Amino acid sequence: MPVLVGMNMSFLTYCGLNMMPDWGPILGLPVAERMEKLRDPETRRFMEERAASPDAGVFSRLTGWGRYIIGDTYSEANEGLKGRTVGEIALERGVRDFYCLLDIVLADELQTVLWPGPTDDDPASWHMRTEAWQHPDVMIGGSDAGAHLDRMSGAPYTTSWLHDCLHGKSLISLEETINHITQVPAELFGLRDPRCSQRRILCRYCHLQP
Repeated sequence: MPVLVGMNMSFLTYCGLNMMPDWGPILGLPVAERMEKLRDPETRRFMEERAASPDAGVFSRLTGWGRYIIGDTYSEANEGLKGRTVGEIALERGVRDFYCLLDIVLADELQTVLWPGPTDDDPASWHMRTEAWQHPDVMIGGSDAGAHLDRMSGAPYTTSWLHDCLHGKSLISLEETINHITQVPAELFGLRDPRCSQRRILCRYCHLQP
């Protein structure tokens, strides 16, 4: 993807957190029992250690607890936390990031919407992405037919990418971006304009609101 796609996490419903090593049996408990477990200091220590272990594999990218951004909250105790990072809140409270995160979701009876912060929003990562986009065998985007509508906010990636090209990182030109969004997938799926050829390419006009 050409933009960072947010994906929310939850301690109430099944998500990537359930895939952490040995977390599944805990997060699979009935809500009341699950909350009791999440309050237990020994369980907290165990979960944090297992998430930080090599067994976490690709899910280790979800363990930057301090980078989590609090989304919707549902209790009076959590008023004013929306939009803040767990790291900021934990610093104020003088507790570990992971324990602070659990305290917040427990106050909401696990309903809190959590947005993990990206681990790859650095110049080196963006340079690698840009190199990939320029490879002739790479097509931007893709789809899982809406399988993660409750988790991901990637649907507007095309307009987000155009905005980024005009007003953000500007990693590639606007013309290249439009080509990636339109011409490349059209050719892959056989949507060819017979009027277009190597010798005669139609010019496409795109009006962008400043």
